[in-house]
Amino acid sequence: MKIKTDRLDLHLLTEPQLRQLVGEIHILEDDMGFVYQGEPLVGGFAEYIRSVADALQNGANPIYNSFWLIIRRDTRAAVGMASFKGL
Repeated sequence: MKIKTDRLDLHLLTEPQLRQLVGEIHILEDDMGFVYQGEPLVGGFAEYIRSVADALQNGANPIYNSFWLIIRRDTRAAVGMASFKGL
């Protein structure tokens, strides 16, 4: 699922995409056409992302249990992520 605004693209990440985000981000960048310039996703946050991927694999609703990757349309740079868990 993808939401577009004038300035941003928001991509709902699937279970395989979440695993790539913390393991093989270069593949995700190539597949989705963005550039990640932030710190490596490691430690507790990476473990949390893996647990979200596990939940999706077990049937959790991705709209409320995954992350939305936020990408600037003009530079294709990843600028953040959003999650609406528990809403």
